[in-house]
Amino acid sequence: MQTAAPNSACFMVARLFTGMTMGWMNNATPVLIAEVAYPSHRGIASALYITSYYIGSILAAWVTYGTWTWASSWAWRFPSILQLLMPALALPGLWLVPESPRWLTSVGRIAEARKALVDHHAGGDKNAPWVNSELRGIQEAIAAEMAAEKESAWTELICTPGNRHWLFITITLGFYGQWAGNGPLSY
Repeated sequence: MQTAAPNSACFMVARLFTGMTMGWMNNATPVLIAEVAYPSHRGIASALYITSYYIGSILAAWVTYGTWTWASSWAWRFPSILQLLMPALALPGLWLVPESPRWLTSVGRIAEARKALVDHHAGGDKNAPWVNSELRGIQEAIAAEMAAEKESAWTELICTPGNRHWLFITITLGFYGQWAGNGPLSY
């Protein structure tokens, strides 16, 4: 949609969709990496994921710089179509990504969660003691989160001056974090 946009309004709508999917991916992917990666490899796997964003940004910036003097609409269409390259290469790998053991546990599929932990954290050893420990920890965390969810409400965010203060800090920190750096310059 972005590459084929006939006007700027269509291009902006396409950018909106691209931005939304990036938001979902940037929130979900690091969590899945941390859950599925072998415990001693979590830091390395997470760091590789995070730094790949910057490698892609640098590549995108240079491609855009290289095409800005083109006299045709391909000056902006070419960088847009290149945005499809990495997702297209990664798409076949989607079938290799396991379900999150935490999600499987949260929907009551404990046996599948245990199998995922055995496969990815114990090298297939069904008797590994830390698989049971990790699964128990996941179950306890989910139970604690559900109990806390029942005891709290969204209105607690604004019911006291202190909570309103922290809500303001949370919102403005996210906003300023996005707008005080390379984001505004690159877009």
